[in-house]
Amino acid sequence: MARLVYIPTIAENNVRGGFLGHDNYVKLRNELPEEIRPLFVVGYHIGARLGELLDLRWDKADIKAGRITLDPGMIKNKEGRTLPVYGEMNAWILMQQTIQEQQLPDCDFVFQRRGQQIGEFYRSWRSACCRSGVPGLLFHDVRRAAVRNMVRAGISEKVAMKISGHKSRSVFDRYDIVNERDLIEAAAKLDHYINQTGTISGRISKSKAERGPRTNAKHPN
Repeated sequence: MARLVYIPTIAENNVRGGFLGHDNYVKLRNELPEEIRPLFVVGYHIGARLGELLDLRWDKADIKAGRITLDPGMIKNKEGRTLPVYGEMNAWILMQQTIQEQQLPDCDFVFQRRGQQIGEFYRSWRSACCRSGVPGLLFHDVRRAAVRNMVRAGISEKVAMKISGHKSRSVFDRYDIVNERDLIEAAAKLDHYINQTGTISGRISKSKAERGPRTNAKHPN
């Protein structure tokens, strides 16, 4: 009878620690090369994958209707989805559209570099991240920030997953990051709740004391 050999495995932990808060988002946006900024802004707002954004063409970006359409063939999970255009996304995409109409009428890509689809930009991204105080940040971490912002804004998880393109709840949950600010806000809310509860309890005790001790003595008829 053959003996089974036990091979220990390393516990899986693929949850990255990188996270981008809004203040660092603004700093990084301003440090990035001009042609990368619109790509970054849109990624931060809707959490689309980098490949989806790089492949985005003008016939799929309807600014007047306020939506971006991703066809099934464009995306990882093979399911098309519609993404909202909101906030400063609108201004940056309109700027790209103006450049395309006035200078690059033959360019179909929403995000372009000298009229061509943007390719690799790791070196300039890494340098901008260092200057912005977020060394080691990946573009994929921007996707995580978008998920967290949607959840904190009160968007239902079902809708947020539709926007970000997550099919697996477990993967989505990994992206919903708790950072230091969350912990501080949670502590403040708990402190307020505890203090409020203590105040209410104190009022109840005081009220009981003012009424005096209860007695079981029967009143005479």
